[in-house]
Order: sequence, then structure tokens, then C-alpha cells
Amino acid sequence: MPNFRVILESLAPRLIVVQGTISPEDLNSWSENQTRFPTRKVNEFSEHRQREHCIIDFALHQFNELPKDAIVEFDGHGKPSLSGCEHPFVSISHCTVGTQCIGVVAIGKAPIGCDIERMRPQLNQIAPRFLNETELADFGENLDALCASWTIKEAFFKAKGTQLDFRQDVSVRWTDTQQAHDIGIETMLFNTVRRCWTRKLTARQIGWEDLDCWIACGSDHSTSA
Repeated sequence: MPNFRVILESLAPRLIVVQGTISPEDLNSWSENQTRFPTRKVNEFSEHRQREHCIIDFALHQFNELPKDAIVEFDGHGKPSLSGCEHPFVSISHCTVGTQCIGVVAIGKAPIGCDIERMRPQLNQIAPRFLNETELADFGENLDALCASWTIKEAFFKAKGTQLDFRQDVSVRWTDTQQAHDIGIETMLFNTVRRCWTRKLTARQIGWEDLDCWIACGSDHSTSA
């Protein structure tokens, strides 16, 4: 059986984070019999991708407001939705290291986006691709700010669609980790100030080596600052 557990849950936004492992044998059995993703031949995916789908399936089972057999469908851009549910909008994200995985699922009655990202040094190298000049000057090499900003922008990208430009349409006002946990991070989205839900998970909290990461969730209905 999968050794999965809920490590974080939020009611506003509605979001659940799951962590765990699954043996190759159990993973193979699940992928051969799963009904969560009927339009995907999950059993033909790599073990890595099968594991990601499996943990998302488990996470969806943890939402009491969803039917246990809710189906995930994908549009032409790979954006997921829930079929026949009161909360049809869903966003998923995952982070996998070896046989261990973290899955994040957010649901809503309006478009919503969530993302998880490891605090990788490579974010310093690609920062100019997703940060504007003001953010680059303010954040410097602060890896917390860089990682949190990436997840925020990716979350709003998933909620708003492919027309969103990371550098022009979303601007993050970083303060510190504690404020990010307490009240979220102030974000300018299409010239409107939003308060984006954010959390940092440390390697010590998760019990994994070298896996500090950030999670963000945003939508059209994110709290105005």
C-alpha cells in the first residue's frame, strides 16, 4: 500500500499537500487499475510520472467535498478540471525525488492555481526570465524570495492561462518568510493588488534531505491587500 500522508491542509484557499512513497509493485498495480485519469494511459508512463499521478489521486481522496470517484480531465494545454463536481476547478503540482513525492492539489468554484518548487540554486541563473528589473534589484540572491516568487507566478499562470506574462503581468513584493506564512505575499496582478497564499516547507519538517521548498496558491479571488 502507498505510504502517503497529509502534511498540510488549508481551507482558504482549499488546498491539501500530501507526502510519501509507494513501492514499484503497488505503483504498477495502481496504474493498471486507476480510474482517476481515464483519458491518460498512466500505465504507459515512466515510473516517475506514474508516482506523480498516484499521489495526486490520493490527495483528491482527502477532500471531503469531492466525490471519491471524481474524474480529472485535461484540455489541449494540459490544464486539469474535475468532471461533474461542485468544485470543477482544480490545480495540481508535485515534486519528486527518487521514490519520494510531494503532491499539491487546490480546488475551487473559480479558476485557481497552485505550485510547489524546490529551493534550487539554479533559480539564481534563470531569475531574469521570470523576474522584472525591480524584483531582480530587490531580491538579489535571496533564494527564499526567488523560490516563493516563482511559485506565485506559476500559480497565477495556471489560474489565468497562457496569456499571462511572468515579468510584465505579475509583480511580487517580498518581505520575509514569517510574513509570508502569516498573511501571504502581496502581489500585483494585472495592476490589482492581491495577497497570495504561500508556505515554506523545510527539509526538517518533511523529513527529507535537502528539500526545502515553497508552495503558493492564487486565483481571481485571492484576497485583495
